Formats: sequence, structure tokens, C-alpha cells
Amino acid sequence: MRQITFGKKMEALELYLGGFSTNEIVDKTGVSKGAVISIIKDAREGKYPQLELKGRIDELHNLAVRLRKQNLDLVQARLGFSFLQRLLGVGVEPERLEEWIAFCSEISPTPPDDFITAAMDLLKVKKETDLSYTDLVSQVRELAEERQKLTDTIGDLKVTERRSIELKAKIGENEKRLSELKIERSRLEAEVSSLNSFIRKRSQALGITPDELEVKLGELVNLDEEIASKHSEYNRLLGEIEALNERH
Repeated sequence: MRQITFGKKMEALELYLGGFSTNEIVDKTGVSKGAVISIIKDAREGKYPQLELKGRIDELHNLAVRLRKQNLDLVQARLGFSFLQRLLGVGVEPERLEEWIAFCSEISPTPPDDFITAAMDLLKVKKETDLSYTDLVSQVRELAEERQKLTDTIGDLKVTERRSIELKAKIGENEKRLSELKIERSRLEAEVSSLNSFIRKRSQALGITPDELEVKLGELVNLDEEIASKHSEYNRLLGEIEALNERH
């Protein structure tokens, strides 16, 4: 049986810790599958004390498998862990991580590659104003609320402006109608004046007062109505007589 060098064993273990399966390790190293399994078993049992893998090799392998499924390697994972430690150091707890990411996305310009610049600008404002991050957030919220109030006020003003335009249009229509009514009133006043003049002239010709003439005119109107009624009655009686003659 061919002796497997220590270097090959370390290569096999490195691949296993990198998340590769035993078959993949066989393909990459040329070591038999049985030998790969034996090397991993020895690491589990602590036969490589300098590596400190006893009781941890499978855990590390499973972690590497999950990283590979996310298209990550151990270097990227280590970088992510360092970044998480920095976040914890500035008070960003894991349960608030999504909230923090949302905030970073909100303040990040487009494209997001300029996020560092935006963060540095925020730090510059913090130094210039001598305000804490909490104070800056508070002021931003106050400004946002004030902006919303101004937006609502502008909306109300626009509604008022539209209503004012409508009222002005109504006023214009009313002024036009008022002008027409004034013209009509002047015309009617002229006709009334002419009638009064006519009544005065007729009353003078008849030798009676205008009031008496109005009374006479009223009596004349009543007489005309009575004559019309009698004429209607006369026509009705003629109709009955004609009907009787047709029967006989």
C-alpha cells in the first residue's frame, strides 16, 4: 500500500474543511476514498493535535458547506465575522441588523459604491455640528415632520387656490348677470314711465284722475272676462240645441 505523505493528508483535510465532499477530495488529490475517510477519522480523534480539530472538524466542514452554497469562502466569512464584531462594538445588535441595513440603503446614494463617501459626509456633519448621532437623527425626524406639515399646508393652499378660482369665475358670472338685470330694469322702468304717461294723458282726455282711470280699466277687464264667460255659455247652449235637433 502506497504511503500517503503528510502534505497530502493536510491537503485532504484543508479541502474537507473547505466544504468539499470526500468524492471531490479524491478527484482533487488523487488519494483513494478509503484513505480520505481514514484521514478525516484521524482528525476527529485528535491525531493531529497541532491542528486542534478534535470534536470540531465536522462542525467546521458543515459551516464550510453552507458557505459554499452561498458562494462564499472562509476568507469572506472571516471578513464578515470581523465586520459583525465591529457592528456589535458600535451597538448594532443582531436583531437590529435589518434595520441598520435599511438605514444604510436609505442614506446610500446611487450607485451604492459611494456609500463610504456618504458615511464620511455624515461623520463630517457630526463633527461640524458637535451633535451626536442620536441628536442628528432626532433633528432629521423633526425636519421630516416639518417637511410633511409644509407639504400638507401646500396641498391645502392648492385646494384653496382652486376654490378661489372657482369663486372668481362665479363672481364673474354673477356680475355679468347683474349687468344684464340692470339693463332689463332700465328697459322696464322706461316702459312703466311710458305707461304712466299714457295713463295721465288718457285720464286728462276723459276728465278723470289716473286712479279713477285704473278703476275703470279694472272694471273693463272684469267686463271682458264676464263677456267671454257668457259667450262660452252661449256656445255650449247652441251645442245642446243642435244635439236635440239631431235626435228629432
